[in-house]
Formats: sequence, C-alpha cells, structure tokens
Amino acid sequence: MRLGVLAPEESWHFRDLCRAGQASGHEFVSVAYSRIVADLPGRSVRSGETNLLELDALLTRAMPAGSLEQVVFRMDALYVAEQEGLRCVNSPKAVEASVDKYLSLARISRAGLPIPDTLVCENHRDVGEAFEQLGGDVILKPIFGSEGRGLVRTQERELAERYYRFIEEIGGILYLQRFIEMGGEDTRVLVIGENCFAMRRRGTRDWRSNVSQGGKGEPVELPSELKEIAMGASRAVDAEFAGVDIGRDQQGNVFVLEVNAAPGWRGISSVLEIDIAQSLLSYIETALSR
Repeated sequence: MRLGVLAPEESWHFRDLCRAGQASGHEFVSVAYSRIVADLPGRSVRSGETNLLELDALLTRAMPAGSLEQVVFRMDALYVAEQEGLRCVNSPKAVEASVDKYLSLARISRAGLPIPDTLVCENHRDVGEAFEQLGGDVILKPIFGSEGRGLVRTQERELAERYYRFIEEIGGILYLQRFIEMGGEDTRVLVIGENCFAMRRRGTRDWRSNVSQGGKGEPVELPSELKEIAMGASRAVDAEFAGVDIGRDQQGNVFVLEVNAAPGWRGISSVLEIDIAQSLLSYIETALSR
C-alpha cells in the first residue's frame, strides 16, 4: 500500500505510521497542504512531486493555518482528487464538517445526540442576554481550533462583554457555550471504523482535561451507551476515523463536547498501550479491499 499522509515527515504521527507499516512493506509519502497543485481540464492533483491520484489512499491530518482562499482551495483540491478516485480517510467532507465547531455540533444535534447549550453569532449586539441564558458561567471558544487552545471560561458578564467586542473587532465569530461541571474530567473516544478505544482524561491545571494542556489519561472500559454516542457523533460528520470527546455532568447527563476528524493518537496509544497506528493501517487496508 502506498499511503499519503498530510503531515510533515518529521512529525510524530508520520513516523509512527512508518514504524507500524514497516513489517508490511507499506510506503508512506509525506504530503503538504501548502504544495498542492491542481490542473484543469485534466483534473490532476499533486503535492510537490507526488501525484495524489497515484496513491492507494490519503490520510487527512489537521490543516495548518492559512487565508480563507488557501483553506478553501486545499479542500476543493481534495474534493476533486476524491472524485477522481482517491480514497481519503477521512473524506474532505468530514474534515470540513469537524473543523467547524458550529457545523459539527449542528449535525450532531440533528442526529439526536445531546450537546451543551451553545450560541454562535458575529455581532456583539446579537449576544443579548445569552450570558444569563447560558447560566452566567460560559466557555468562550474559537470556532476553529483544537486541543483546548483558546478556551476561556468566565463567570463575569463585564469580562464576557469585553471579549465579545474584541472578537468582533478582529473579525471573529462569537462562540459561547454553557459551562458544564464535569468534575474536571471527560472521556476521549477514538473511533476507527466500528472499533472504539477510550480513555478518561482528568484536568490537573484547570477545568480543561486535554492531555496537551496537562491533563492525565487513564484506561476506561467504555459503556455501550457511550460507544453508541461516539459512533453516532462520528457518523454525523461522516468520519471513519474520529476523536469524540464526551462529558457527563454532576446529574449524570451525557454531552458530546466535540468531534475531531483529524485526531491525534499519541496520548491514547500511550495510556492504553495499544498500537493505534497499526489498527488504523489495518482499517485502511480493509477499506481498500472492499
């Protein structure tokens, strides 16, 4: 199998895939979003010297920052490559849906899964009484972002209003969510096809439980209820490979907090002592054989 990976050669995830695939003789090619070139009318798509249509599959990873034009073009080029027969895991459609917190939560909610109360707008005047409506304790999030970066919790309306105006001035989107007291922990579920791998994450620095923000992970047996929710959330954004964050409040109510269609697996591999890279490669091999 010749697998393209949208990640730098020096990245941990690329190197881990190379390690896992070495015994099987797989070839791995580092593909850069910034080097994508698309030709018309031939509809060829390449990245540097690599013709994406000559790959057996492409593993999509997190997209680096760029202008709106750059991001839209990258996604468009992957759509074209997929239409020309490239097997993408995940599909551009899934990546596009999951990277946008509003769109992903809208799809998850439409699928009948529980999410935190959320308000999204771009003008501070439209926030209105949202601070009180959301319980006077809110999480302010960037609509694009991951690993707990850029999250702010506030219980002060004046501070929240100053934040609203700042975000509006820089052309951002206001994304407010009711703070849910979860005892500083949540469950990260890594979905690969029909298989789920789970760990409990506990915050050690603050209320954020992300391992990248200092949270600690531990193995956990995943109840069937949470497996169904994780699988449903992944399907809602059309992801085959996803990281689903699930929280439970003090009353026992469950919420889907976020879905990531370009999840990392370094932390969960270490905590569970499972070769996630090998499981992912096995899934892609099986998907290609169908």
